[in-house]
Amino acid sequence: MMPFAGIALTLLLFVACARILPSVTPSLFPSDTPAPTATTPASPTSTSVPTFEPTGPETPVPTPSEEPSPSAGPSPTPVASVTATPTLTPGPTPTSAPTKTPAPTATPKPTTPPAPTATPKPTVAATLFAGTYSVLYRDDYPSNQSITTSEDGLSSVDVGKTDKGIAVVWVSDSYATDPTIRIKVLVYKQVDGVFNSAADYQYTILKRGATVGIPLQLGNGNYRLAILIRRDPTRNAYNYLITKEFTVSLDSSLSPFLAATSLSDFSKASNCVAKAKTLCSGLSGTAKVDAVYKWIIANIAYDTTLANNINNGTVTVWVPDPDRTLANRKGICFDYSSLFSAMLRSQGIPARLVIGDFIKTASDGSTYNVRHAWNEVYYTGKGWVIVNAFQWKYIDGQGWTLLDTTFGHSVGSQQIKNNIDAGKYVTFEYY
Repeated sequence: MMPFAGIALTLLLFVACARILPSVTPSLFPSDTPAPTATTPASPTSTSVPTFEPTGPETPVPTPSEEPSPSAGPSPTPVASVTATPTLTPGPTPTSAPTKTPAPTATPKPTTPPAPTATPKPTVAATLFAGTYSVLYRDDYPSNQSITTSEDGLSSVDVGKTDKGIAVVWVSDSYATDPTIRIKVLVYKQVDGVFNSAADYQYTILKRGATVGIPLQLGNGNYRLAILIRRDPTRNAYNYLITKEFTVSLDSSLSPFLAATSLSDFSKASNCVAKAKTLCSGLSGTAKVDAVYKWIIANIAYDTTLANNINNGTVTVWVPDPDRTLANRKGICFDYSSLFSAMLRSQGIPARLVIGDFIKTASDGSTYNVRHAWNEVYYTGKGWVIVNAFQWKYIDGQGWTLLDTTFGHSVGSQQIKNNIDAGKYVTFEYY
């Protein structure tokens, strides 16, 4: 056995963010567990992954004892301002009536000037959106197009649609009879000829007997995907079931963020897809984003009980399910962001689920980081992105815009804008 630090439990995520400035700041993270070890596979040797140990209290966001390695994200772009100088049209100057001789001069009544022209509202550049992109539903996953099966026949990986931004894994329901068995997927991209933790993503797979989409969000290049299993819950040790290397050439850099994936799952028959279709009927572009955003912040409540159970270790693994969130009408930040991305993607709008930290300020003025999840939506064109009647961000050309439905539910757009401007969102990973 060789050490394999940081086989992340990825998906216990993330913090109870019902209040931006809570009066009580309980511990956010479950007790630490040792990093897992993995048996070296017959295929190429994998390099060790450094363990990521987040720190900082908060109202809960599920964070696992095994955590993914962080990768630096871009800094938020400040919101531009639009100004316009209104003009007033003055009325005419009153004139005197003519006098008659020899009668005394009469004092004329002043002519009533017309009302001034109404002050025009500042003009705002129209928000532009490139329109519908191609969507990859779970129904469209490949079926034995380019498949590799484990020696025991109980797991497989299909790389038949990597151009669409996903690889597809499958794990037999034979494992479902033993709840102590843990299945993980590791995805690495080759950087400077090496597969290492500088470019990796890690997932916990809960589904059995069903296909799961793994996003290939690290761009074009050579990838390695491994499926691992932990059979003994008393030991943090994993064995390889499959190691597969393949080359990715994406149709578009947006493809992974238009596909149904393990953290943002949907099919053509999903209830979240039907809800998005209803909300967006007759709308286009940014109006669709606005409609979905407003509905989620008005109808999905923060699940404090779940957040507390993750905080105290009662719940050790949590993977979001958009239809479950829709049915329960509640969730933690992980669930909010998963539902939002699934609904937008189903409408052909590129949306990514973002995992990172939110910087909070304590009562004594000190700051600390809280694990959080939110979204970014991709816009093209030139103009203001307007969400919930608020001018969010000026896009000149193309770009991603941060949207936070969890905080939107409790504090509103203006406060979120202030948080963005203050640099309080720190991105680690995109899903």
